[in-house]
Amino acid sequence: MPTPETRDNARETLAASAYLQLRGRILNGELAPGTRLVRRALARELEISPIPLTEALIRLEMEGLVENEPMVGARVKVWTPAALRADQVLREALECQAARMYAEMASDEEMVDLLAEARKLDAFAAREKKRAGQAGASPKNLLLRRKKAFEQHMAFHLRIGACSGFEPFQEQLETLWRRHSMLLTWIGGSREPHWGIADARPGWHLQLAEAIATRDRDVAERVMRKHVCHGQQRALDLAMRRQART
Repeated sequence: MPTPETRDNARETLAASAYLQLRGRILNGELAPGTRLVRRALARELEISPIPLTEALIRLEMEGLVENEPMVGARVKVWTPAALRADQVLREALECQAARMYAEMASDEEMVDLLAEARKLDAFAAREKKRAGQAGASPKNLLLRRKKAFEQHMAFHLRIGACSGFEPFQEQLETLWRRHSMLLTWIGGSREPHWGIADARPGWHLQLAEAIATRDRDVAERVMRKHVCHGQQRALDLAMRRQART
């Protein structure tokens, strides 16, 4: 007979699996903002009981991918101007602090690695920008390219945040980038398939890495703020345009 501990472990495993499945579907756009998440229906679909599903939804709500509304229940987070601005402010605060810490705490080897990664990312962005004007790419290929571009971009910024060694800080930054991924998928779509890293200026990430490599925390913060704020108004405009189409 299963012990209480065994049952708890099994429930946690099911909850973790449901969380990962639902998170993936939210981030790739399969579950669009505003989609109702009916517990009984989802439990049947995922072949689990309502308890681990509820735990998964609570975790997604804590990460800002799901929200609960009176008379509506759980639904995928809806991007409003206020929600978008809140994430922009939070990202600016976290990324600027990450830049300051990296400038102060990174080893010489880590600085060399950051500069190398910045060059790779800028080269990738330049190729994507060139391909952005080319016609004929299928929606599937565009989605795969956007996903690859985002993953490389996120990895570069999370590398900067990881230097702090403070796990809660790293978790907050990664959670924020997941919401950023959700936003890009939602406002991108077929009408803005190349929005994102292909919009970056030439040498944009190398400029940032070089500022951090000065080991002047104020310089690192100033350039990171400029980096993060770039395109914020366009993101807001695109989000409102996308919202108007729904």
